[in-house]
Amino acid sequence: MMNRRRRALVGWSCAASVFGALATTAAACSSTDASTASDAGPDRGSIIPQPDAPSWTPANLFPDLWLDGDDVVVAGGAVTQWNDRSGKENHAVTAVTDSGARRPTVVEIHGHKIVSFDGQSRLAVADTPSLQWGTDDFTFFVALRSIGLDDPNFGTIYARTTSTVPNPGVQLFMTRSPSTYLVGAEANHRITSLRSGYDDGLLHLVMLRRSGPSLELRVDGVLAGRVTTDPVSVNASDGNGTIGGAREGDKFLRADIAIILGVRASLAEADIAKVEAYVRERYGF
Repeated sequence: MMNRRRRALVGWSCAASVFGALATTAAACSSTDASTASDAGPDRGSIIPQPDAPSWTPANLFPDLWLDGDDVVVAGGAVTQWNDRSGKENHAVTAVTDSGARRPTVVEIHGHKIVSFDGQSRLAVADTPSLQWGTDDFTFFVALRSIGLDDPNFGTIYARTTSTVPNPGVQLFMTRSPSTYLVGAEANHRITSLRSGYDDGLLHLVMLRRSGPSLELRVDGVLAGRVTTDPVSVNASDGNGTIGGAREGDKFLRADIAIILGVRASLAEADIAKVEAYVRERYGF
């Protein structure tokens, strides 16, 4: 016990000596450095810069499909593969039945690449388990600018459907009657936008969300329509999904597509707002 007390007293004595030395040094410096110290000001911040907060990206949503126009493989001036950034390997490629003439090209908007479909081009996304969402909730986004259809009725933006009626699956397309409307569907359950004229050459962000019995279409952050229905399976496992045209080789769209984003969940309003802000900032609209 005496040894522990002796060590404690010695330790305190050493600490006191050091503290005293520091105090003496500070007092000695105060008279000569006073003017310098006063220049700093009482609210001078740390000289160590704080790290920047990481930027938000769609990766935060753990998507099953994330196609970004900046991530494409181009050969001979045409897109041969549109890489999926979700990590699920759901790349969009030239359809097996298509020739190189069906491939889209690349243009730029606001310093970013976007994939341009000329009314006769399309890409295919193969069937994979990660895109078989069954009757689960989902949220699906496409950012595009369109200049019209090369079909008398409608043009395909994205369609992953079965070949049998009522063709269930996630679908976004444009139709005209006589102007162009945006339409979202999961089978015969279709929502047509309240307004038309979306072939105006401007970038629009389209969202289709299923949340339980509710199927909702939103354009540029504004509700464009909603229906209540019994959810149907959107697995569509008997064929590929297509972008820019139907898998039958028709229903083509003339449009530039910047982003396609699919999430197997009904996203909260806060997350939807983040996607909308991300697209607006990235593409300047």
